[in-house]
Amino acid sequence: METSAIKFPENVLIIDVYFLNTLIADMEKYYKEKLQRPIENVNIPYLLDYLMLDMGVRGKENKCLVIWVYDAYSEKLALANPNDIAIDLNGKGFDDNIGYFEMIGAPCKDLVTRKDLALNILELTKESKEIKRLGVLPEVSSYDEEVHVKLSEMKDKGTYTFVLDPAKYAQTESSKAESALFPILAGMGIQGNEL
Repeated sequence: METSAIKFPENVLIIDVYFLNTLIADMEKYYKEKLQRPIENVNIPYLLDYLMLDMGVRGKENKCLVIWVYDAYSEKLALANPNDIAIDLNGKGFDDNIGYFEMIGAPCKDLVTRKDLALNILELTKESKEIKRLGVLPEVSSYDEEVHVKLSEMKDKGTYTFVLDPAKYAQTESSKAESALFPILAGMGIQGNEL
């Protein structure tokens, strides 16, 4: 497939759904006990807004693409409604105060792992002149460092790796590591003053 045939918007976010689900489940368990209250379902637009804001997206007329990378173990988002990637999110979009979000589900099939698929998608974005900001939420401890290295090689766009401990990653002016935790907490309706 020629990458020149693929048109990307200025803002692209690649999310490993399995890892996102792991974080959501762990955080829901921890904060439900800590705050002594039920935790809200994840508000998908809020979650995506906060991730995009951390990527430096500002204004109201932005075009954003979210690519949900998932496998047979992560076909649904944890604690979210709607939650089925293939049925509820793939090919869907929404407008909000940041701009228009388009969502695509990228399922792993047969011998392709989430890691391989995410890295292949990352390669497709590498040559894109349209992309100004590219973010990835990879599975930490599996391929997060590989993603961060590949993103740091992309000097022509702002790149962001969403991880648990941003301080352990080398950062440059164009390549940043950001915490995945705060956008997820915001998406779950947990306020900063509750932490």
